[in-house]
Amino acid sequence: MILSDKGVREINILVVDDEPNSRNSVAKFLHRLGHSVTECSSGEDALSVFFRGDFSLVLTDIKMGGVSGIDVVKMISSSPLGWKTDCVVFTGYGDMESAIAALRASAYDYLLKPVSADELAILVERVKEHQALLRENRYLNEHLREEVANATREKEIELNRLRKAMARTTSLSLVGFFSKPMKDIAAMAQKYHQDR
Repeated sequence: MILSDKGVREINILVVDDEPNSRNSVAKFLHRLGHSVTECSSGEDALSVFFRGDFSLVLTDIKMGGVSGIDVVKMISSSPLGWKTDCVVFTGYGDMESAIAALRASAYDYLLKPVSADELAILVERVKEHQALLRENRYLNEHLREEVANATREKEIELNRLRKAMARTTSLSLVGFFSKPMKDIAAMAQKYHQDR
């Protein structure tokens, strides 16, 4: 994901479809939205390209010769860096069975061809938000211990400073201002503090 000078986040998208007209029209539309798009005509090529790049979104047709779109989704999702990519499948042969197979393969979404421009634009925005949340969550999880250790260290320094300040204010030189019972309490507090 890239943040441009206009604040619009560009994402890298891999479009996989063995039908050139469908693939080209989707890629051109995504280019016009300001995204970086790589096109592949087969599942095999897509996997090779995917593992050499950094893609936030993979849009793949389900039915292709060789490696299917469902197989592409499964391989990407099960890879160590699969968390960084949302896979969306699209097909001209939509049925309940293919939709269930896509979801079981960990597809982020499922679209029917011909893909609506409005639907695709909304989908890309949802993927951008989802990827931003995933990456932020991953960052926070990786840095949580470090942040907790830093915060703990800061609190310990503050606590020690407060203890020293308290010791100075309860010293015997100030006890003269208190009544006899308060002097006894102050003496016990000072003794307790010195024993620690």
